[in-house]
Amino acid sequence: MMGIVYHANYLLYFEDARTAFLEAIGFPYRVIEEAGYLSPVVSFSVEYGEPLRYGETAVVRTRVVSSRPTN
Repeated sequence: MMGIVYHANYLLYFEDARTAFLEAIGFPYRVIEEAGYLSPVVSFSVEYGEPLRYGETAVVRTRVVSSRPTN
């Protein structure tokens, strides 16, 4: 199975997309932390379809579904 992206690496791609999304909407993570806030991932779920192979392009779509304070 050489050449297929290891399943745990998807999490790295998702974090890169989350960081880019925050920057694109004007809230770079640095600014969020300097304001005294955090942006934790509190849940994660994925369903794998076809495997991603190294060298292929993956598209990660990011959106805000809910924004509420955590304790």
